[in-house]
Amino acid sequence: MRSSTRAAAFLLLAAALGLGACKTKPPVPAEPPAPAAEPAAEAPKPAEPAPVPEIKVETSAFRAESGGFWPAAESRRKLIEFSLLFGNAALVGSWRVEIAPAAQGAGPGSAAAAKVFSGSGAELPASLSWDGRKDSGEAAAEGIYLARLSIGYGEALPPVSLESQRFVLARSAPEPLLSAEPPRFEPSVEGVQAPVGLELGAKPGLARIAAWSLEILGPDGSPFRSFAGEWPAPRISWDGRSASGGMVEPGKRYTAVLELSDEYGHAAAARLPIAVSPLPFATERSSVTPWTSGFSPNGDKAMDRMDFSLGFGNREAVAAWKLEILAATGPALRSWSGAGPAAGGSLPESLTWEGLDAAGKSAPEGRYTALLSLDYGKRFAAESARSPSFVLDVSPPAVKAAVSPELFSPDGDGTGDLARFSLSADSGLARVVDWSVDIYGAERGLFARLAGPWPAAGASWDGRGSGGELVDSAETYPFVARARDEFGNVGQAEGSISTDILAVKEGERYRISVTSIVFKGFTADYRDLPPELARQNLYTLDRLAEKFARFPGYRIELVGHAVMLNWDDPVKGEAEQRDILIPLSNARAKAIAAALRERGIEIERLRTEGAGAVAPVVPHSDVLNRWKNRRVDFYLERK
Repeated sequence: MRSSTRAAAFLLLAAALGLGACKTKPPVPAEPPAPAAEPAAEAPKPAEPAPVPEIKVETSAFRAESGGFWPAAESRRKLIEFSLLFGNAALVGSWRVEIAPAAQGAGPGSAAAAKVFSGSGAELPASLSWDGRKDSGEAAAEGIYLARLSIGYGEALPPVSLESQRFVLARSAPEPLLSAEPPRFEPSVEGVQAPVGLELGAKPGLARIAAWSLEILGPDGSPFRSFAGEWPAPRISWDGRSASGGMVEPGKRYTAVLELSDEYGHAAAARLPIAVSPLPFATERSSVTPWTSGFSPNGDKAMDRMDFSLGFGNREAVAAWKLEILAATGPALRSWSGAGPAAGGSLPESLTWEGLDAAGKSAPEGRYTALLSLDYGKRFAAESARSPSFVLDVSPPAVKAAVSPELFSPDGDGTGDLARFSLSADSGLARVVDWSVDIYGAERGLFARLAGPWPAAGASWDGRGSGGELVDSAETYPFVARARDEFGNVGQAEGSISTDILAVKEGERYRISVTSIVFKGFTADYRDLPPELARQNLYTLDRLAEKFARFPGYRIELVGHAVMLNWDDPVKGEAEQRDILIPLSNARAKAIAAALRERGIEIERLRTEGAGAVAPVVPHSDVLNRWKNRRVDFYLERK
């Protein structure tokens, strides 16, 4: 389009560039021929040529309105504009603008042209814009370009060719460069030992870098410190402080992010990690040690608590401490904490756990460890020490017990002389350490005790009580077998030992002592009793008869015995013996002899006698056990 205003501006521009107006030169006439030696008759003079009208040449101009552009939607300069001024506009026959890489040149008909604009003199544009695309529609490559304007005037004037200044088609963002010296912070009590110097740079690009920003991100990615300015950037000395005055933390990693933006709006970033070295470790070791391998807080006052010995490395530097009781999974069940000497506090030498959680409830059984955590502030790195594992166990071992033979007969005949106990104990968390078997008499008093370390491989009994007395015939002796684990938990199982009819050899005869025959008080009646006692008496008599049947060549002497009540008064005791106990014991012997006759024992083999209280097996003063004196002894002698 023609514009008189833009033309005047470009004339001024052309004058500033030193481009003056020029006129078209008239044709130069030929020199007259030299006269002949002998002139002939005078020739007529040629006619004067008609004067050629003078054409005043006007200045043309062509320029790019900027140094470059970035053809993208987010660009601040998406197009590049060209201004055109056509001198002698009325004489222009055609015009052409070719845009090509500067290294390849541009000109009329150039094969290297990326973009071509052209037209006739009928329409002369005052400006053109290029969007960075080739005539084919594809994007032109990044680089330095120039544009050439060619104006054709036909025969009227010589053609004119003008070049724009070079300009940039930039598609790439600048490449930021970021380095640090030293590459990390070294911590100190005051914060850091020295600042870190950050060097900001960029690889040369086609576009001019306009601005920069440096963002320091904390370990969690949040903003920590920022710097910004125009390019070029100065060397930044960072003292490790945040915008609010906080200080970098030892052992943490921070990130510096340098972002550059060029004149066309490109932006690019580079990241650089900046670590803070951890604090040094304490020079002395810390420890937490349980006093035992486990405990059983079950209220029996045996190993009910766990004590820990605490060892603190670099004691005076400890700012805070914490001891936690940890199970294999889950949070701490119990904890203790306090300030250390560096914070005005003190350190305990030991602590005790009673097996309760933080709410005061009993902690579950299982394996635990204790964790001692120490905070040394900015002097040393925080550290922790873990104890060996220990057990909390309140369940007693599961005990099983059996005894053989079925009928125990420690009478020295080589058969069934030892009662052998088979004991087993299952304790899931603890180790079983020892065992015991308590054997009780008919009145539940303790008769004998066996004990030893676990396992109970040799648990056997010879039938004698703690005082050396032998078990009675046809008697049942209850027992309680126990197993104790290493933490004091005791499990138990109950059973009983049944004795056979015992024939103990005394010189040339055998003695059978039976205390399991119960008589009605002060009588010889063994039937008129509570049903259970009556059945026991009949069972014992049956077994006696079976036993005597195995000694057919022996006479049987039955000697009755009784308990003296006046044992502490000789006069009364003598009268009780004479008047009551001898007749009573004799009657009891006769009653049992009659029962044996009923069971097939020949009468001629039986002889009875009453001894009263003269042969007690335990002192009559032993109120708990003197029932054993109320018995019938049987003696077998060869006929």
